[in-house]
Amino acid sequence: MVIVHTWDNISCEGEPEEWCAPDIFPTEDAALQYYKTYIRPSLQRLMLEIQKEQNGTQCIYRELE
Repeated sequence: MVIVHTWDNISCEGEPEEWCAPDIFPTEDAALQYYKTYIRPSLQRLMLEIQKEQNGTQCIYRELE
């Protein structure tokens, strides 16, 4: 299962929101590959859209691997 945590602040303080992919993967490598191929690009596009729409907003993320 792929799980993504998001915070509403730059310092990642407090309780994160959690999103879980509905798919079950046979190995951790398969889950990571799904994340890199589908989830990460979508998150990157979403963060760019937010930054463009809300002038002055900054999105920060940490890539796995």
